[in-house]
Amino acid sequence: MKEMTMGAAEPEPDQPPESYWKGDLEISRDQILADAAQDGYLSEWIGRLPGRAIGMLCRNLGIEPGGSVQRKKDALRAKSDALVPYLLVDQFAFRRSKVAMVDVAERMLSEEVLELCRKGEDDYDTTALLFAVFHRRWQDLRTVFHLDKVHKTGFARMSLNGAGKLPSQSLGDYLKPARWVAS
Repeated sequence: MKEMTMGAAEPEPDQPPESYWKGDLEISRDQILADAAQDGYLSEWIGRLPGRAIGMLCRNLGIEPGGSVQRKKDALRAKSDALVPYLLVDQFAFRRSKVAMVDVAERMLSEEVLELCRKGEDDYDTTALLFAVFHRRWQDLRTVFHLDKVHKTGFARMSLNGAGKLPSQSLGDYLKPARWVAS
């Protein structure tokens, strides 16, 4: 184990610092951690996760892939300390654009991993996708965050229905100094 030095503890290289969750992803890390500390909270959260997300967690945490979903959930409950970052990822995913999550995942993840997250021909379990993105390189969640912002605000041009109101004089006449001199 690394020797601790005076001052703020440095995060493990494979885990994001506290400032990443609060500043970069704008999620309430402290409240989520307080919830997770309650008895049974993580167990209930595991119980609500879809099968593909459970499978991705098992893959990321090195749990044998075989067996029923219930067996996998039980195995995950035994590793509850390792699940806290994934709980934060799950909370981050809430109300994010599915298009943003899929777009980033398709660029970042291998076809094999994408297949594990696929629900249908063109549909994915977005929770499983973000678990995979986080495991591969947690910094890429920032890309999801910003792409989500773009998707919500958009860059579409606006256009008028029909012709707009035309000015009564030319721009040159309007900008002549004589027009703007106070009398």
